[in-house]
Amino acid sequence: PKANSAPPTPAKSAEISSREAAKEEPNDADESSAEDENESSGIDLDIVSETIIRGFERSIAPEGDSLAVPIYQYLTVNYGNSKPAGLSFYFQGWGRLDAADSGYFENDYIKDPDGALLDIYLQYAQPEDGYALRLGGQHVYIVVANESFDGICAVTNFTPFFVFSAYGGLPVGLDELEGRSGDLLWGGRVTNRLQGAYEIGASYKKVDNNSVTVTEFAGVDFFAALPFNVGINGYSTYNLQTEDWAEHSYDLQFGIQELYFKLIYERFSYADYFINDKTSSNIFGFLKDTGEILTVIGGDGYWQKLGSVTLGATEKSYQYDLRQESAMYYAGNLKGFVAARSEVGAEIGYM
Repeated sequence: PKANSAPPTPAKSAEISSREAAKEEPNDADESSAEDENESSGIDLDIVSETIIRGFERSIAPEGDSLAVPIYQYLTVNYGNSKPAGLSFYFQGWGRLDAADSGYFENDYIKDPDGALLDIYLQYAQPEDGYALRLGGQHVYIVVANESFDGICAVTNFTPFFVFSAYGGLPVGLDELEGRSGDLLWGGRVTNRLQGAYEIGASYKKVDNNSVTVTEFAGVDFFAALPFNVGINGYSTYNLQTEDWAEHSYDLQFGIQELYFKLIYERFSYADYFINDKTSSNIFGFLKDTGEILTVIGGDGYWQKLGSVTLGATEKSYQYDLRQESAMYYAGNLKGFVAARSEVGAEIGYM
């Protein structure tokens, strides 16, 4: 997980980052034949291959200009994914070849591998009994956690109104830093919810490097569906090491006929939000030392009166405590659906 040298994200980034199977949706004509083929073969297997070709030129001293044409190949294998219950297997990885043989990815300034194994795990789930267990290399997104690790993750329902999740293992980001002895990542989340009405959660994450705690966060989050088509959700994270709030992020959404609005409030304390040491892959970790506090207030609006065309506008205010100044961002955007599964859009903004 090197933020400054990661390959481009494939089109199914949302599905891949959440570590779900990247499934292609067959059209109506192919759906019945695909089902018949699966039934006749008895094989419940998805294999998705995706190729991304890029081209760019960079100037890196003292080598000079370098033209790179990297070809990225993603491969996802998912076995047993169509049935919600039972055992399943998931694999995802990527590789790269520089067609221009530029040496760009092998110079003294960029230490970028030619491929990586992203996920490989076994999962056993019984939705009717309210539990799931995952073992292997995986990624977890649970409010305060956005981590890759080798270990175990479990989710269970105590009752229809309470859900408990827990995870633990070896953090992938620390595997080359002074060995893996004493490295540990663990955490979890407890949730109280009423399906479709509200959800309230409390989460925790801790990371040890060589038996020394380098990251420790706690968080609270909530969602509520209010009358008149109003929804509100958000979360706050607390840095237990600095003993102060790192982030507050909340939004309110509502609609009036063909008009839809989202109001947002965000506050980031750089000294508590960022981690600036060798255990972090965040290239913006240096901002921790500035001690800045950023507050963002604004919103989005959309108008869906024109059939397949959506008009939108954005306005946000960025306020800085230490710089004692602010900035305004204004933007307009247009999005249109031109065919099934296809859309085109543009945004123009000024800050």
